[in-house]
Amino acid sequence: MDAFYVIRAILREVIPVKRIVMRDAQSYGAILLDNNNRRTICRLYFNTAKKQVGYFNGKVEEKILLNDIDEIYAHADKLKAAAQFYASGGKAE
Repeated sequence: MDAFYVIRAILREVIPVKRIVMRDAQSYGAILLDNNNRRTICRLYFNTAKKQVGYFNGKVEEKILLNDIDEIYAHADKLKAAAQFYASGGKAE
């Protein structure tokens, strides 16, 4: 949940936080815009020893290893870009 709150804090600069939702799946937690699984901002893989965040560029997911949750701040630009893309009406291809 801490990672979710960090992501919400980052994204509050570009969209209202009430639009950002976390949905839990078996192997990851998805951070979604408007609770829509077609608007995935990122995925959190925290169920294993390796903690990772998955960012999307279209349909391609780039996973980045995290040593600490605070490292999410270093990727704020990717999060904001995804949120702005979907908020402006963009659709995943």
